[in-house]
Amino acid sequence: MSGSNYCLVRNLPVWKFFYKGTHSKPIRTTIAVVENKGDVVKGYVLRRGNAVCNRLQDARIQSFKKSKIAPTKGGNRTTLSKHTLSDLIVHGA
Repeated sequence: MSGSNYCLVRNLPVWKFFYKGTHSKPIRTTIAVVENKGDVVKGYVLRRGNAVCNRLQDARIQSFKKSKIAPTKGGNRTTLSKHTLSDLIVHGA
């Protein structure tokens, strides 16, 4: 369980993307955003690869560099998509 409670951002708080990081292949990631400043986004990690956290209060807080969000296969767009909380409930992480 995370040590502190954070408030989610108001507009489109759920971000889904593939994150490059230090892995050989980009990892599918879903976060509930609590802070979006500059080149860093911070949020509750709801999905990391195949590991899915079912409850927000059990999710850990992690920061991600926006520059490490992988592009699409064509390379001209990002894999980032932003969603509402109701989309998360209907479609899952």
